[in-house]
Amino acid sequence: MKKLSCFAACKAALLLLVSFSIFPAEADELYKWVDDRGNVTYQGSPPPDNAAKVERSNITTGNRAVFERAEAVKPATKNVEPVIFYSKLDCSSCKTARLYFEENDIPFEEINLSENKAEEEKLERKLGYSGTPTFAIGDKYVSGFEKGMLKKILMNEGYEFPPEEKKE
Repeated sequence: MKKLSCFAACKAALLLLVSFSIFPAEADELYKWVDDRGNVTYQGSPPPDNAAKVERSNITTGNRAVFERAEAVKPATKNVEPVIFYSKLDCSSCKTARLYFEENDIPFEEINLSENKAEEEKLERKLGYSGTPTFAIGDKYVSGFEKGMLKKILMNEGYEFPPEEKKE
């Protein structure tokens, strides 16, 4: 086995370090589509085959500079309705979402689909699925809990968040 010279090892380490600084820390895809009933849905996974007007964009949740720019263009505050939060008892993402709403003073109305089969069927008819957590934010539906994506959608709908404490 050939040994690396000190110069080659430093060069490789520098190349690796530069590659980490160029690429974002974490990137996700966000899908937006309109179903056959006219409902707009945002979700982190691909839409069903019957979805119309599908838009796909990359969002970055780990890149602080991009996130700060998104916060800077926050719309004027408007009177917002509570988020309708569809959950189930055994859903760990639902517990995380509930805590997130409470910590950020986001008004929400929780509908437990484990105890309310009529609401689950209604959601299934409306969206074509009834996975949890699902959030109705204005006329938009978001499936799954991804904090960065959810915060951006909530802010675009006029919800306010407490100021973040600066880390020093």
